[in-house]
Amino acid sequence: MRNTVLSPRHRLRIAAHLDVAGAGSNREALVALAAGANSEPGALAFVEMVRMYASTHERIAPISGFVDFVGLPAAQSSKGLVMCLPADLVHWDKETERIVTALGAMAGNQSATIAVLGDITVRATKAMQRAGMKLQPQFMRW
Repeated sequence: MRNTVLSPRHRLRIAAHLDVAGAGSNREALVALAAGANSEPGALAFVEMVRMYASTHERIAPISGFVDFVGLPAAQSSKGLVMCLPADLVHWDKETERIVTALGAMAGNQSATIAVLGDITVRATKAMQRAGMKLQPQFMRW
């Protein structure tokens, strides 16, 4: 990662969280997306996202691999597809609808979970649940 936005600390945290997330396939997809961060907030978001995937691997189900999904990484686990969003608040708009629709299509017959660092609005919760998504707001709160 030669991105100057990613400090040595960011890089170290990403590498450490990837180590925790196991030896799943296509980890380089996650690294490539992180390397594309173009701002400090973007770099911090990727650090949090990788931390969320490490937590998924430890607490929910082992991650077997990652896929580049509409510019965001998604993880394949023994319990289905998981997408971690390091957002304070997810609301329902055209972009969220596009992501949810594509995640549902990619998941096919397996379950699809969206884990969010913060909250999900009531409208977004209802729409995502109608689309068959399992939701985990406040994901990193123990």
